[in-house]
Amino acid sequence: MFKDMKKPKNRASANSKRLYNYIHEYGPISKTKLIELSGLTLSTLTRAMEILIRDELIYICDIGESSGGRKPGLYRVNSSAGYIIGIDISRTYTKVALMDIELNILKSSSFGMFSESVPQDTLEKICNIIDDFSKEFHKEKIIGVGIGAVGPIDMEEGKMLNPLNFPALGWKNVSIKKIIEKKTGLITMLENGASAAVLGEHKKGVGKNVNNIAYIILGVGVRLGMLSKGEILNSPNSNEGAFGHTVIDINGKNCSCGQKGCLEAYVSIKAIIDKFKEEIQEGSYSSFAEEIQYDLSEINIDSFSKAAKSGDKIAIEVIDKATSYLAVGVTNLVNILNPELIIIGGPIIKKCDIFYEMAVNKAMDKIKNITESRIIFSSGSLEDDAIVVGAGSRILDYYLK
Repeated sequence: MFKDMKKPKNRASANSKRLYNYIHEYGPISKTKLIELSGLTLSTLTRAMEILIRDELIYICDIGESSGGRKPGLYRVNSSAGYIIGIDISRTYTKVALMDIELNILKSSSFGMFSESVPQDTLEKICNIIDDFSKEFHKEKIIGVGIGAVGPIDMEEGKMLNPLNFPALGWKNVSIKKIIEKKTGLITMLENGASAAVLGEHKKGVGKNVNNIAYIILGVGVRLGMLSKGEILNSPNSNEGAFGHTVIDINGKNCSCGQKGCLEAYVSIKAIIDKFKEEIQEGSYSSFAEEIQYDLSEINIDSFSKAAKSGDKIAIEVIDKATSYLAVGVTNLVNILNPELIIIGGPIIKKCDIFYEMAVNKAMDKIKNITESRIIFSSGSLEDDAIVVGAGSRILDYYLK
């Protein structure tokens, strides 16, 4: 069974685990390449491979190219040897996904987060979904549950500490890891959502083979996940929201945290919508406002994005100002971390292409004078799946590392 990977019984099993890691990362792969990577002799490697094949953890999937003589078999992992649950708990929705060993999502289910979404009800819904998945995919093959949640969190204790701007009350000091482990009987690990997102893109998305990545999530708040030398950078309480509360204008707008001039006060959904409404109320002409007969209650991130796409002058000006502030934040980030890849994603980017384009152009213009490194920008390739994939990869690492 896949779970036996956690604690190899002997040297042969340890060699098998080592080879499995190579096959998982580089497969389809030949024995010749595995010998090169592992340094094992052919006989030792063959014995270790026989264990993996016997346990149905790998298989020969194809025949490789040959420079002469018999063509080599190519090995890859059996993706259905085990399954992983990945969970994304955000301020607006919760998503539960079941993945195979290669982190391909096979099934998922989502539900909204509202003022009545207290911990007890939310966790009960999550466990019911896991139970449904278990019936379809054989519970004994599910190896664990990875959770990406709004920070700050206590990773060791598996607690959500005091998430800001959550729609429901009662989420302070919630021992989410213990609760889900008790209800499901599955190993459970908790990670902050932004860190899970950057890990997901690193394992399965646009950041594959890139070891230094910053992932900025723009939504209800501003969240940051960071990868350095292939490892997640976390603060002691894993506070993904810290970047959003870096001050970019000491005499700026009041922020919900009590400071003035925080980045989040300019580039969160609330900040953008409030600024758009403010400009309209002060008499600036907006074709979109005219269209909705100046009923400001109609304005939300969806309608704002629609206004921007239609070329509404005020909406474009609001984006221009917000992205100017974001570019300052990105410049500070580059000065400190110098990432190879910066992913800017989240609800604002998903709904408003113009915001992403303007943000990248402004950021690139600012950073060109502070670094000679070539920094790549992306909106990511996994979108809403990044957090569940990254959370799931934590479980995979638990068994394989």
